[in-house]
Amino acid sequence: MRIDELRPISVEIAAPQALVFEMAAATGGLLPGSPPHSAEVLERDGDTLLVRYRTPAVITELVMLERVRLYPPDRIEYEVLEGPMEHAHETLAFELAEPHRTVVRYGGTVGSDRPMVGSLIARWIAVPAYDRFMRRQLRALRIAAEARAVRSRRYRRPDAVAYARLGIAVCDAFIACWRVKYTHNLVRPISYIRDVIDPTWGDPLPVSTPPFPEYTSGHSVQSAAAAEVLSATLGDSAFTDHTHDNRGFAPRAFASFATFAEEAAISRLYGGIHFRSAIDRGLEHGRCVGAMVAALPMRR
Repeated sequence: MRIDELRPISVEIAAPQALVFEMAAATGGLLPGSPPHSAEVLERDGDTLLVRYRTPAVITELVMLERVRLYPPDRIEYEVLEGPMEHAHETLAFELAEPHRTVVRYGGTVGSDRPMVGSLIARWIAVPAYDRFMRRQLRALRIAAEARAVRSRRYRRPDAVAYARLGIAVCDAFIACWRVKYTHNLVRPISYIRDVIDPTWGDPLPVSTPPFPEYTSGHSVQSAAAAEVLSATLGDSAFTDHTHDNRGFAPRAFASFATFAEEAAISRLYGGIHFRSAIDRGLEHGRCVGAMVAALPMRR
């Protein structure tokens, strides 16, 4: 018998390993977007199942009787007992990449003991057919598992809390900062310099000055609020920022979220956009907003 390797497929899914395994192992229903087929469980003995699969073909229906062995949450093995190919063995492996990210790897073998024609069928018909079917199936699994991970309380991603707190903190920081701006209504450095010191200073302008009051600094308030909730949620740990990699800038390493916020804030002084008091008070204001947001109870 000639044995041919099935084309390996790998897909990364933003969902916990246990959830992805659970959905892949389910029988009896179709995932949205998956290729048409049906599965009927005939027998079950613990983690070993006897399943009849039916798949529409060009002029007929393919029926396969398979032994399915579950090894939760790491692996599922499929062995064809009856079907168009005398030999077919498939494996789905579930690798934990991160706590809420799973890599699914597919592979296997097919073969036929029919002389000559069996080898041609395995290589040129069965292998491409398995490949097309499984690519659609795994794409459907990825979409469904990621959607369920977002909705599920059991499998809720911890970074969802970080995103929620961050969004609330930035929005509240904007509101709080702009209230202070229009309460005090202070002029920008360039306006003061031109009115009191040198009317020609900064012509042409090296940077553009925003057309709203100076105090406090919006960058300072928002950055400090963001740093506060990120530290409260993820811990005040060092990180590397790759935001501008695609623009040719080297990654930036920061000792903490607070260090990142302080650098973002002081940049407004170097740019001539704010006085120092707007930056210092803005950082204090942002930390206050962030601490209040971090203290809000979050439902998981």
